[in-house]
Amino acid sequence: MLFLQNKSNLPPVGPGDPPALPTPFVDYEPNWQTLEKLAAKYRHVDKIILAGQGGAINTFRGIYGALANRHTPPVIFVDTNDPEYLQSVRSGADAAKTLLVVVSKSGETLTALEALFYFYDLPNKAIVAGRNTPLHQIAHADNLDCLIHPELSGRYAGLSEISMFPALLCGFDAKGLRKALLPAPRERVTSNAWQLANALWRLEQDGQDILVISNYVRPLKDFNLLIQQLLHETIAKSGLGLTVVPVDSPESHHHTMQRLFDGRRDLSLVFVNGDSQSLNISVPEKLQSLKIKERTLAVFDQTDLAHALSAEYVGASLRANELGLANATIHLEKVNAENVGEYIFFWQMLALHSAHLRGLNPFDQPAVEASKVISFKERFK
Repeated sequence: MLFLQNKSNLPPVGPGDPPALPTPFVDYEPNWQTLEKLAAKYRHVDKIILAGQGGAINTFRGIYGALANRHTPPVIFVDTNDPEYLQSVRSGADAAKTLLVVVSKSGETLTALEALFYFYDLPNKAIVAGRNTPLHQIAHADNLDCLIHPELSGRYAGLSEISMFPALLCGFDAKGLRKALLPAPRERVTSNAWQLANALWRLEQDGQDILVISNYVRPLKDFNLLIQQLLHETIAKSGLGLTVVPVDSPESHHHTMQRLFDGRRDLSLVFVNGDSQSLNISVPEKLQSLKIKERTLAVFDQTDLAHALSAEYVGASLRANELGLANATIHLEKVNAENVGEYIFFWQMLALHSAHLRGLNPFDQPAVEASKVISFKERFK
């Protein structure tokens, strides 16, 4: 389960339940029969190249980082047209055992189309595209396997076909990921997202418009791009919105904590932590008498690393409290499909409520579309 905990120095949130907002991404149900049939067709592949940009692949990037193990086929994410990178991906691919999956709701994402054509000689290809878009028409013209991208904004479509198909290919519990959308977890997660969205909006109005996300759960680090996209595209409009800065912790303690604790007071902080499995370390006896911080290395003998990681989080959060820095903690009990699904849904609902509070359309991204038009003209002028 996911919980919002240790709320400190946050502005109070008024009484009342979260507003009932349109959530088409919650009501949508993937076509499981089609998904499972297509995934079974490609059971023989041992590598997946997943091409797309932004919402097309960012949710699955996080899912893969959280759930992959030594039995999972490697997934190579292609979100660039950098020539050297594409060549390196191609040189390491066994054509007969590699599946290319290209995802684009608009069907005209230029880098996705360029990746498709660069890897077009691969015999195994599947498309996920909006109906009657250029990418969909390519699939139809060459009889390629094609799934229809639902009529959902890409950044909110992460629990639809665009992630469920590669999740099935990787052997993940795809239906478990969607359990966050069932009534009980949906209500709990929505309530937590509403509380934090309110607090962050009030902080932004007071000039604290930078949100630092300090993540102590290593498997969740690949969700950083999704979280940035959800909040930047959804609420950074009309001169409003937060700047999202994700950092990996405790590594960030050696640099970003200086900014947090001694820099400008224009930010708030969300910690992400979870329950870790115990793992003890031992110190060779001949080293135990050596000095460290007025003690000896013997203090490390039989240290539980789960407790040590928790101590890093406690030190940072308590220091934030002492300094009056607005902060809260998202706690994930353990990393499994159900909890990862709740983590995705939490950030989706946080973005949705944040747009509502600011009076913004949560599903458009006008500045992004304008830059795409310029890029297209620049390519072919």
